[in-house]
Amino acid sequence: MTTQTTTHTTTTCVFKDCTQPVHSSFPSSSQSKCLFHRNRSQCEAPDCSNQAYARNRCVRHGAKQTCVANGCTQNRRLGLFCSKHADADSKKRCSVTGCDKLPHVRGLCVRHGGGRLCKAPDCTSHARIGLLCARHFHGLTSPSTSPRQVVAVAPLNIVTSPPIIRTSPTYRAAATSAPTLIDLAATMGMSDTLDWAILSDLVADSTATDTHADKAAAIEETTHSKCWSMHCQQEQPHNKYADDLEIWDALFYVM
Repeated sequence: MTTQTTTHTTTTCVFKDCTQPVHSSFPSSSQSKCLFHRNRSQCEAPDCSNQAYARNRCVRHGAKQTCVANGCTQNRRLGLFCSKHADADSKKRCSVTGCDKLPHVRGLCVRHGGGRLCKAPDCTSHARIGLLCARHFHGLTSPSTSPRQVVAVAPLNIVTSPPIIRTSPTYRAAATSAPTLIDLAATMGMSDTLDWAILSDLVADSTATDTHADKAAAIEETTHSKCWSMHCQQEQPHNKYADDLEIWDALFYVM
């Protein structure tokens, strides 16, 4: 009896460092590519899984030519040289005679018309973001050449009353000049008997109140002392033998 084992293998994308599975809906020429790399071409160098950059080759296998300087492996940037070995005179300059600035647009630098002006009305700044300068791109509608207006705001006048200081000489003088009971009696005179009687009753009531408070405190203290002594007596047991001894002493003394 023979047993057949079927092995299912999952094929991944052919490009380097890509772990996506091969998409099955593409023609035979793209069966080794995933959905993301379906329109990318592979380097034609043998056993190379990099993407082709130019001339069906990757950068490593000649898509970008290297600098012709001796011992330099950098890619070409300006002509036959890289940016490090290129001659400074070989760089393009502004087409205006005597200007050594780099051109921006139409062979001219920004100073000689190579830059574009902002499209906002009456704005003389250069366009930085799209067709607008940085000022108008962020929503500022005033032109850059218009002066700024400064509006002065008058300060608020807040009237505050001076604080009352109880230690001031004025307060002390007013406190010491307050009339006393004798001054009031002399001012009212003895003829005003009714007012004097009312004032005397108020003073007597105040004195009686203070006396009543003192008596209540004394009574409370006495009651507390009595309760404490009774409590102590209850805690100690009564010694009847001591009472009998006192009786016999009294009898012997009489005899």
